Amino acid sequence: MEDVKRNILNTGIMNLIGMVLLFLIAFFLLKGIELNTATLSGTLLTIVIGLIPAFLWISFYYFLDRKDPEPVIMVASAFFAGIIGEASLSAFFGNIVFDLPAWTLNANAMPLAHLLFSRGFIPAITIYIVLRYMFYPSKHFNEPVDGMMYGAFIGIGYALSLAMKGVFSAGAVSLYFLVFSLLVNLALFSSLGALVGYSFGAARFDERHKQRDFLIALVIAVCVFSLYAWLSTKLQMNITTSSDFVSIVLVLGFTVVLLGIVFFLIQKSIKKGEAKELEGTKFFFDIVSIAAIVILLAAGLIVRFVIEGDKTFTSRENDISFTVPAAFSFGGQKDNIYTFTKHLENYTYPATLRVVVFDDYQPTSVLSLIKIQTDEAPMTIGDYAIDMRAYEKTVTLEQVTGKTSFLARVYEYTAQKEGEKLIVSIEVPGATYPGHLELAGKILRSFRKES
Repeated sequence: MEDVKRNILNTGIMNLIGMVLLFLIAFFLLKGIELNTATLSGTLLTIVIGLIPAFLWISFYYFLDRKDPEPVIMVASAFFAGIIGEASLSAFFGNIVFDLPAWTLNANAMPLAHLLFSRGFIPAITIYIVLRYMFYPSKHFNEPVDGMMYGAFIGIGYALSLAMKGVFSAGAVSLYFLVFSLLVNLALFSSLGALVGYSFGAARFDERHKQRDFLIALVIAVCVFSLYAWLSTKLQMNITTSSDFVSIVLVLGFTVVLLGIVFFLIQKSIKKGEAKELEGTKFFFDIVSIAAIVILLAAGLIVRFVIEGDKTFTSRENDISFTVPAAFSFGGQKDNIYTFTKHLENYTYPATLRVVVFDDYQPTSVLSLIKIQTDEAPMTIGDYAIDMRAYEKTVTLEQVTGKTSFLARVYEYTAQKEGEKLIVSIEVPGATYPGHLELAGKILRSFRKES
């Protein structure tokens, strides 16, 4: 047994050394290299690089279970279940049920709620559901530590899917940022998943307190993921992680603490009980899981339909009206240009929304015009044919102390239909503004002209 422990320890140390070497190579040699996921070679290289740290973390946890390691097929199943869970359950809750992209546009108190749901509640519930209904009933779940193992493997798959989604949506990413982000986020999500699984291990071997342990697992999931969500903004633990030394030290410190806690609990679970020959449990819905899903749905829907709220802007002078998010304040009207502003968290200058109404528009060949201006197929929103373009411009503001200039990103939608032409543009003092298409669609679908 001592030889087994020594081999396990050596394997874990080798995995950690491999991760450190991978980080050092990225830090010193790969900072100037950028991956372009728009190309086939860039896509394949991104996937291969993503799988390297994933394999290192999977093997790290796999060999920690020194007494009765899980079958390789179950390890792979948990890993891919995490990927599928992030791509399906998280997308379903986030995009369809709660419409999270619109939360960044609407209510005045949305930043915190959006953060907790997108990075806290939804990942926690997703990993909880996958672990509870796919792996808890398995006959291979036959020792207390198995809950932590399956939770870790699910967390690794979830984190990899989340990171890859961020990379491919960005289109290009620094190779260093990709490696650093993957190493850290895979460590974090695997640790968080393992913490969720700790109580499942207790529930599997103590039927009397099963519901209590399910509840504890759920509370742990929501609490630790919410803590991660808060820290992720403070320490920038995402695909664009700052290369600032202090931020890196804080991120790595938080990760090491989590890993230390998980390592201690794994050793405790291994000593707690030997593997037993257990039959797989029958599939059943427990009260805690159902209550958790209902509470999550209710909370998200309350935020979506009550807190966020839209408002209708009406101009009696031009006999028009349209809907804008409640967080945008009316800034004034000049020459049929209606201006609204919204404060953005972490930015000194607000987002500026402009709606331009052309009273005397005479339609020409709208679709031909759009095909000339863009290589993409014409887009429509409601009855409007849309020409969309995005560009950057330098904005200069007059202040008491002089002029201040900053680079702004502009999203502009020119919308046309019989007898009407509108321009909806949003100008933001940053690189991206998620939900700009939803914002334009909201305005165009609600636009009304009385005369």
